This record gives sequence, C-alpha cells and structure tokens, in this order.
Amino acid sequence: MIGKDEKTGKWFYHGKIYRNGKVVKNYTKRGFDKKSDAKQAETEYLKEMNEKLNRTVVTWDELVTEFEAHLITQVKESSYISDVSIYNKTPEYVKANYSDAATLQRYINECDQKFSKRHVEKIFYCLKKLMRYAVFHDYLQNNPMERVYKDQRKNERPKEIEFWEPWQFDRFIVCEESKVYKVAYCTLYYMGIRKGEMQALTWKDIDFNNHTMTINKIVSHKAMKGSSHITTPKTENSYRTITIPKKLYEMLIDLYDTYKEEGYIEDMPNAFVFGGDRPLPSETLRRRFKNNVEKANKNADAMHQIPLIKIHGLRHSHASFLINNMDKGFTDFDIAQRLGDTVETLHNVYAHWFDKADKKIVDFMDTM
Repeated sequence: MIGKDEKTGKWFYHGKIYRNGKVVKNYTKRGFDKKSDAKQAETEYLKEMNEKLNRTVVTWDELVTEFEAHLITQVKESSYISDVSIYNKTPEYVKANYSDAATLQRYINECDQKFSKRHVEKIFYCLKKLMRYAVFHDYLQNNPMERVYKDQRKNERPKEIEFWEPWQFDRFIVCEESKVYKVAYCTLYYMGIRKGEMQALTWKDIDFNNHTMTINKIVSHKAMKGSSHITTPKTENSYRTITIPKKLYEMLIDLYDTYKEEGYIEDMPNAFVFGGDRPLPSETLRRRFKNNVEKANKNADAMHQIPLIKIHGLRHSHASFLINNMDKGFTDFDIAQRLGDTVETLHNVYAHWFDKADKKIVDFMDTM
C-alpha cells in the first residue's frame, strides 16, 4: 500500500506478507519524494522478500557445515570442537525437522532425563546459537529455540565437589615413586592450577629468584586432529603470576637440577617443567593417579581410606584449604586471583564452603 505523510509531504509504503494464512512479515519504508518512487521500491522489496521466503530450507547438514565455518572464526578451537560434538550427536529425527519447536522440545526433554543439568544447558545453548544463525541468514523466519524450555531442576541437589583433606593428599603422594610425577601432582595441589596449565609449564615460567610461577598457556586436548597442543589459557583471568610455597619451591629446584644433569635445560631452552621435550601425557597422569590411590588404600583401615577423586579434584582441594583458612588474613579475592577465576565464579562453585568459612569466623568472634 502506498500513502503520503501529510506532515512531511513524503510518500511511503507499508503492508504485510502472508504465508499459509499467517502474517510472517510487517514492512514499512518512508521518505520518498514521489509516489512512483515509493511504488517501485515496494515492488522491488516484495520481489526480494518473496525470493527469500520461497527459498528451499537448507538441510541440517548444510546448515551445520556453514555454521561451523563461521564458528571457527569466532571462538577458541576447544570451544569449537565442543560445540561441533553436540551437533554431531543430534538425533536424526531432530535433524529432519529442526525448525519445529515441538521436535526440539522433545529432544531437550529427553536430554533432561539422561544428562546432567550442565550438559543439557550446553546442548540447549548450542542449538539456540545454530538457530539464531539460521534466522540471521534467512533460512528460518524465527528461532524455534525461543519457544523451547529446559527443566530448571529446582529440587535437584548440587553435586558434591570432590576434594581431599591435607592428610589424604599426604597418604597419596608418598605412593608416587617418580620424581617428575610426584612434583607434578604437588604442583596441582599446592598451586591450585588446572591440569592443562601444569602440563604446559616451561622452565621460563618459573622465577626462582622471586619464588613465582607464571600461567600463560595450557595444553589443549581438544585439537581438531585428535592430538594435544599448546594454546591460550581458558579465560583472561587465567593469565596470572602466583607465589610458590617453600615446600614446592624446593621440589622444583631439585627437579630442575635433575633436568640440568640430563642436558634438557641447555639443549632445550623451552623444555617443559614436566616432561622435558613434551608435556606429560594425560592418560598416564590419570593411570598413575588411580594406581597411587589404590596403593594408599591397600593396607589402610577403614578410617584411613582415601576416596578416588578426579585429578581436577586437587584444584578443588587447594581451594577448600584456602577457603577454610580465610581467617588467616587473606580474602576471597586473593583466592580467586590464585585460581585464575573471578570472585563470582569462586562463590558460585564453592558456595557451601564459603558458608562454612563464614560460620567459623562468626563462631570465633563470638568467643571474644
């Protein structure tokens, strides 16, 4: 429809586009000097829109292939591979009808029955990103994921974080016979760094004069070709320089001297702290970790058994120790800086520990 704005004297066009009896697009364009200009512009606009609306919807495989090429330019490789794995595992019935909100809702409901809340959220937001891309490129008129919900699991108890008390780590570490692996596990426990950060450490990252360790890279195990490689840290907060406690400092000095005797330091200026010419393999780290726990428990009574936790649990153990000793003069900000997290993340992950630490402080104050 063509009209004239009496206030400005300019011509405009406006109208609605229908498909299957439903309005799929409202349109308006103003500011034309002549009625003929407005009419011609509307004709061209409708032609372009009808071509888009009549375009055959791309298949799931076509959409994902195109989106993946875009995604790799936007995120870190590890995030890219993680997202692509979600798309690759999507059921066929969803791929065949991915524009239907009811189909997507059925899929999310099924995921809610099988997976953790965190994993369902990952699937949910991966699909939402994909559909947003489809809308942006006019493959879909709207994002069907906007009408899909996930179970918030309000009554679900949060999963307990795995960690060791200091005496449990002590019983574990005496079972490790290799000097390299012993210092590696101690670094994870006493520094609270991530496994990938530990594996990527080179001797240039250790400042023996100032007793500090610099974290500026990680070993990524999500390489596109299936091998591990060095990449940037997880987040901006992950870049940090932290102090090495005396006990670990002495162990690192001893390990450095061992490498120096073997020629690694002179021959390889960029030698890894743990592994020399290449980072310690993750699978070996896990296997030795499990074996050491089994050794520690072999002849121990029920009171001195230690639980088998994941290696990442050593980072949680470090955080637990610090949070429960905050009355010694350091803050949650200090802990977050050391772990390479934000204070908000720290409180979200270790919420119940902060509650306990706060109660300990209040109990102490009540005795004054």
